[in-house]
Amino acid sequence: MKYLQKFLDLHQTPTQEFDEFLHSLKDNQLIMILDYFYKNEFIKNIKSTLIRFPYIPLEAEDIYIEFLQTYLEEVKKYNSTDKNVKFLNFFLNISKFYTLNKIRYWLRKKRIHNSLMTSTDELLYVLDEHSEEQIEQRINQIDTENFYHLLTDKDKNIIKILQNSINQKDKLITPSKLKEFKTKFLTKFNNYFHFAH
Repeated sequence: MKYLQKFLDLHQTPTQEFDEFLHSLKDNQLIMILDYFYKNEFIKNIKSTLIRFPYIPLEAEDIYIEFLQTYLEEVKKYNSTDKNVKFLNFFLNISKFYTLNKIRYWLRKKRIHNSLMTSTDELLYVLDEHSEEQIEQRINQIDTENFYHLLTDKDKNIIKILQNSINQKDKLITPSKLKEFKTKFLTKFNNYFHFAH
């Protein structure tokens, strides 16, 4: 961590010694320095650039991490004697250019995703007249199937007998038994749908 303190001491007044120190740093040390001293300003700089392009799928943190992975050689090219620019300004300028290059990459016609075509407010007013009927039919079908599964085996057998005897002339159930079954069945049916809804 001595290099953090040395950087702090040297970067205030950029000199040839600062340049040499910067060039001598390993990549992971330079990343630590940039992350420790300049991360917040870098992120703020990226966000101020990205805010003008809200439909581009880029995040400031992602650009920051990618910058640190790929652009360290550019940071090491800093020269304090060249135009007397402070390191922070140099760093923020190359980060801004890097961000603009990323934006330019995403603005190319083949990559841009136009999410501004239709607003979601307009989609709320599109009515599908048949969907409500279809949903209602499906709900009724599911309720009927659930009701059928709750019936006892005896009730299911009587229903099968009744279905088969509708077309036949001979009736296998007496009218009084049929009336009793219908009453019990309707009571179960009404109770089920009364509590189901």
